[in-house]
Amino acid sequence: MWRRFVSSLSLSLSLPSLPSRLAQAIGADTSTLLGQIAADFIESVVTFASQLAKHRKSDTLEVKDVALHLGTFWLALRPR
Repeated sequence: MWRRFVSSLSLSLSLPSLPSRLAQAIGADTSTLLGQIAADFIESVVTFASQLAKHRKSDTLEVKDVALHLGTFWLALRPR
């Protein structure tokens, strides 16, 4: 259920910010694919970060759990 919400939310937030000509060039298939990629990314981050929290014997997901995953697997900068 949350995957559909994330897909539609990410597309509704990103498409209006595109120039109108580019937004028209993106078809339904491309929009669906972009939504799927966004949902897969979020699922990957949340799943791994949840496993880290569980490993710490915590039932609270913390920023450090998400930051470690993003920094390790996605080469994103970690907050200090």
